Amino acid sequence: MSDEIDQDLIFESLGRELEMATEVDKYQLLAKRAKAYRIKRDNRAIGDYIDIVDGATDKCIVCHAQSMLALISIEAQELKEALWWAISALNTNGCQYDARMTIGLVLDASEFHKVAIHYFQSALEIDDSSELAWLKLAISFRETMRFSEADSAFRKLLELSQDNPQYNYECAWNWQLRQDVDDHYDHAKYFYQKALNCNPSEDMRARIERKLGSIFA
Repeated sequence: MSDEIDQDLIFESLGRELEMATEVDKYQLLAKRAKAYRIKRDNRAIGDYIDIVDGATDKCIVCHAQSMLALISIEAQELKEALWWAISALNTNGCQYDARMTIGLVLDASEFHKVAIHYFQSALEIDDSSELAWLKLAISFRETMRFSEADSAFRKLLELSQDNPQYNYECAWNWQLRQDVDDHYDHAKYFYQKALNCNPSEDMRARIERKLGSIFA
């Protein structure tokens, strides 16, 4: 209950600031409020992002708003609309991480993994510490059966966060699928066991145990 009260106070405060804001500050405040709406899973975020796209002149803030609209469309399974917003973001500021990452995510959601690889790689050229970009790149490599490249990407990801159960699980699954290395099941077992030691959710723990059972049945 207290969290909801705090959120309401935030929206009330932002609303007052927007009424008094200069034209320059207005769109930054709209972006801040839209982010707060997103955290609350409130669809009013869409209206704020559209207002930014329609009125702001700062390319970075417009690109971010277009990217967020693409992500909202992915969540709603509106992939054509998501692609439209992602391309718009890329056209607004193709050198921005948001733009490159978002179109990669849209392509990934549409199962165009081979094309998505290029955009995840280009996003990493801007921010090579992005765990999401490394994860999506690794999975896209795996989905296109480029298992060795996927392993390299997973290992880079684990350098950034070695105790993440999902990352270890995904790396293990990559090893389980590989046929080009004789001891690939041993590598898979190692990473599944590591994932189990990283306090996974109950659902993930059950999945890992099923995977281990399928390997060593």
